[in-house]
Amino acid sequence: MCRYVHAQCNHNIIVVSFMHAPISIFQFCDLHWPFLQGYRPCAQRASILFFVMNDMGRVDPMYQFSLDAYILLFSASIDKSLKHPRLEERIGYLNDYHTFAVYQYTCRGLFERHKLLFSFQMCAKILEAANKLNLDEYNFFLGGGVVSSEYCLHVLC
Repeated sequence: MCRYVHAQCNHNIIVVSFMHAPISIFQFCDLHWPFLQGYRPCAQRASILFFVMNDMGRVDPMYQFSLDAYILLFSASIDKSLKHPRLEERIGYLNDYHTFAVYQYTCRGLFERHKLLFSFQMCAKILEAANKLNLDEYNFFLGGGVVSSEYCLHVLC
């Protein structure tokens, strides 16, 4: 198997060098597609966390987060999280570490009164992505206890 040497960006095309033979990132992805597909849960969690973090700008316009800074945070999470030979364990460690790193990074810039809201939003979106959140109950909670006629007919009757 080829050994990763370095990556560089030239004119918006990422070139990865393997043993002195540069290939494009597209060729790299074709060669390692099954391996890369295994990390899809990490990409999904990272996407959820970024958009939850980014949505804090709706709470207060002062909360603006950079995608470049987030990519650096994710790269640091990859480097610092526990390694494991089994892919499922590695994904679990990476997701746990990155979730906590995002929480710490974001809470550093939030007002105290918004930290609980951010935590709740993170948890709700993670549970929603895992299909562990009852959306009817969640919408009832968000609606402030207002019962719609649809809910009454569906649940009570």
